[in-house]
Amino acid sequence: MFESELFWKRLRILVAICILVTIGRGQAVVETSAKKERIEAERLWEQIVKVRGGRGRLNSISTLLITKGTGPDSTQIQLYAFPGKYWEWSKEKALRNTMWVKMANLDNGVFYVGSFEGLLTVNENVGPKKKADYYAGYLMDGCAFLLETKWLRPTPVRVTQDTIGKQRFDVIETRLTHLNEYQDWRMDYYVDPESLVVKGVASYPAAGNRSHFIRFGGYTTVDGLSVPTKMATTFKVEEPKKSAYTPLTFRFNVDYDPKIFEHPPSVEAGPDAWKSKK
Repeated sequence: MFESELFWKRLRILVAICILVTIGRGQAVVETSAKKERIEAERLWEQIVKVRGGRGRLNSISTLLITKGTGPDSTQIQLYAFPGKYWEWSKEKALRNTMWVKMANLDNGVFYVGSFEGLLTVNENVGPKKKADYYAGYLMDGCAFLLETKWLRPTPVRVTQDTIGKQRFDVIETRLTHLNEYQDWRMDYYVDPESLVVKGVASYPAAGNRSHFIRFGGYTTVDGLSVPTKMATTFKVEEPKKSAYTPLTFRFNVDYDPKIFEHPPSVEAGPDAWKSKK
């Protein structure tokens, strides 16, 4: 009886060891595969950063001015003063020429939205959670347009392939691991495998839930950086109609009037209110 119990005890130990060894080998295979995927993603990321103009130029950008629109009656001016200030003036013909202005100064915890003649006004002191949301959002915008900035560099995870219409893309999946509260937020970069130009960016603020897809086209060079001249935003990764594209222009490291971040902005001040008064 004793020898029989000893036999079964040893057998159970042997089975347990075999299971642990099998699990360990499986984990090692998964870790090795993930490492290879990460290395390939990092390699491709470095290539597209080089094509864009280089990390040195990207990290030198402290202010980003973007103009979107088709003319005076449909225009949007966006000023990013990284990392925590944002100003916007817009006029939309489709909304009866309604004019809007926005301002965020996260150093002071202030966010403001106003419309022409005060039809709608939001003026709030934001708490820690909303402050973190705005902060992350503005830095994500910078990465969508520029790839990376001094304040946020997406972490490449793996490369997959996707097809939109008849065009094939290499898709670099990245995580925003440098954002303390949003490390699992994800941005996927759709790259033309021949030119290594980024043709689209998909954002995932929550796991598994894409918020939007930005498609870029018509690249040109501004101050040594390759940037798109048009964009279209959709909720699906699809080919938008040509008319859906919005013209873009970029300016970097512009001088601006710091007073636009010191008090609620005025719609009536117009689209040039950001300019330095020196």
